[in-house]
Amino acid sequence: SYNMIPSDISPYVPSYVGTTIANAASMTFDGVDDYFNAGSASYLNSLSQFSISVWFNLTTAANSKCIVSDWNYNTTPLGHFGLETADASGSNYALFLFIKATSDVGVNGVRTSAILTQNTWHHAVFTYNSGTVTCYIDGSSVSLTTSGTIPTTLTNQDGSLNIGKFGGTLTKYWNGQIDEVAIFNYALNAGQIYNDIYLPTKSGTGLTANLDNNPNLTAPVAWYRMGD
Repeated sequence: SYNMIPSDISPYVPSYVGTTIANAASMTFDGVDDYFNAGSASYLNSLSQFSISVWFNLTTAANSKCIVSDWNYNTTPLGHFGLETADASGSNYALFLFIKATSDVGVNGVRTSAILTQNTWHHAVFTYNSGTVTCYIDGSSVSLTTSGTIPTTLTNQDGSLNIGKFGGTLTKYWNGQIDEVAIFNYALNAGQIYNDIYLPTKSGTGLTANLDNNPNLTAPVAWYRMGD
């Protein structure tokens, strides 16, 4: 199972000393026209590092269902990234993180294998560090396949952060639930991801990590509670 303590935390020493807060709600998206516009993502302009953390539940496995993106395809401003589903087969699917180059030519990004399951809550964290991307699904690191050439810094072309769809001419609406979308302007490490973000939520029904009150974390630059 990939729902285990990550193999790259050794020895395992719980480091979570922050607080948890209530997490009684999420947002549901109908896959047709629902989405949430969170405004400009200019805080990502020209960064060499960032991380995104999100909980999600896809109703039916399918390709090109976007969780979150500020990439406004073929429109301006162009944005930085897009996170969507791929490689759907039966009840399983993968995730693909696009990293925006300075034009819309080519596909640059990483994808997981099809290890996620429809109608099931999952947690994902992607970290980006000077062109190197890592991914953690339900607290554990997973292998990635790279497409194209990932740029070493993000663009300075901030777009509108859309939760539940891709921007511009590629709508790709989400069908299911999304919760606790957090964006950091640095690359989280394995211990922070498991101990300080995933574990507090996983360990308590109706709770989530308080990302603004944990000495092990620099608070996210954007955090959308999605209903709480």
